[in-house]
Amino acid sequence: MKEVSNFLSWYEKVNFDAQKQSIRKPAEYLNLSYYSIVYVQVHSSTKDFYQIFETEGALTTFAFTAKPTSENKEFIFEEYTIGELSLILSQNKIAQLVKINPVTHDQHKINQCEEIIFCPLKDMNSKQLTFTALDQTLPLMAIDQKKVHSMSFEAVYGFFRDSDFPTDSAARTNHIFKMIHFIEFALKRIPLKFGSSSVICIFLDFDNPIEENQFIQDYELLDTYSNVIFVNNNLEIVNTYRQKIEYNGDKMETILMPIINWQKDNNSARQELL
Repeated sequence: MKEVSNFLSWYEKVNFDAQKQSIRKPAEYLNLSYYSIVYVQVHSSTKDFYQIFETEGALTTFAFTAKPTSENKEFIFEEYTIGELSLILSQNKIAQLVKINPVTHDQHKINQCEEIIFCPLKDMNSKQLTFTALDQTLPLMAIDQKKVHSMSFEAVYGFFRDSDFPTDSAARTNHIFKMIHFIEFALKRIPLKFGSSSVICIFLDFDNPIEENQFIQDYELLDTYSNVIFVNNNLEIVNTYRQKIEYNGDKMETILMPIINWQKDNNSARQELL
């Protein structure tokens, strides 16, 4: 049996369990989205973001939904949309968290806050965004970034694979639950730009279809105009109801257009915006 899988090692270094527990009930309904304005804590001298390592596996930035009034001359608060902030932070190589309305901002501790934004990272080879570890992004090399950009197709990708599982049955089941809990935590906190299509695409590489199907479910997302879709072990694209989105894999247009058309027909929030 494997001692610790790559996923579990990454998960525990970020300490997602403790991060989830750090979120307390907000004072008022936040209604955050990609386009929400926040005020980011920056060093007044350098204008760099104030960032700390709450854990060894994640770098945390702090932002507020209302501009703080502070006499501390060491920091100022600059205005960004959540989407702008996320794209800037995506250039890093380790997990990036944004604590919204933090209670404290102390180094080497999990600081309480009213919400967390989980920023996807940019794979520098494919130029695509991923919400899982950067060492799993090889399939993204097949994506034609110029074509994706010209079609205004917005996506964040995640990768979950059978080879990352322990062989012990009980440990394997626990591992699946840990992955699903992570997906639940992450997807409702990932900002996604409005495009011709806006999807979080999860690649599932499992030999056992029963295990694979446990991942295919309806997840809460941050932006209501977005959807989650899945690419299974047979390279079928399916939605949360396990319905296939038929496509032709010969070129990018015939892969993306069926997704664009499916989302346009099935996302009511998107229909209101178009």
